[in-house]
Amino acid sequence: MNKLLLLFLSFVTLMGAPKFLMPEEAFKTSAEVNENSQIVAKVEIAKDIYLYQEAIKLEIAEGSGLKIANIDSPEAVEHHGDMAYVTSPTFVVDLESLNGSDGIKEVEFLLSYQGCSEQGLCYEPYTDTFELKVDTSKLSSSTSSAELKPLDVKTNEAQKSSVEKSETDMIADVIKNSSTWMILLTFFGFGLLMFGHNRILK
Repeated sequence: MNKLLLLFLSFVTLMGAPKFLMPEEAFKTSAEVNENSQIVAKVEIAKDIYLYQEAIKLEIAEGSGLKIANIDSPEAVEHHGDMAYVTSPTFVVDLESLNGSDGIKEVEFLLSYQGCSEQGLCYEPYTDTFELKVDTSKLSSSTSSAELKPLDVKTNEAQKSSVEKSETDMIADVIKNSSTWMILLTFFGFGLLMFGHNRILK
């Protein structure tokens, strides 16, 4: 039996059967935060290994108060009918703060990928998780809705000022261009209007 096994292994060796890499040999991933609070993620692939572009997924776990604003990705190439990375790709991820808070935050970054060997073996999809610290003071904030209320208040004040200015200009025009009797009647009319307005408010 041992002789048969030895003969079989010798036959496989002589035939030059391909040696497939283990997943940790074929793919080596990393992720870190640079000085601009961007996440730089890399997938180093071994020789004769390629990655499917559509299988690459970069995510921030929920609950961190951050979201991905943009991903700068390298250009993929057509390979065996699919868009793929045949050299080790690097991704630069821009983050955005959801609540505008400053300080260091711990985030969970997920990097998903799938690749194949040129010898014909395709690996199953993998997801690697990284615990990273991000300085949120360097990030932009997406809390634009919080700015709408002050903007509306300013708009209302501007409209009110415009109305008050129009009334003042109207009175000034009356005084400037009318006779004494017309001026008295005008102020009498404004007095009646103010009296009626105050009664309504009460």
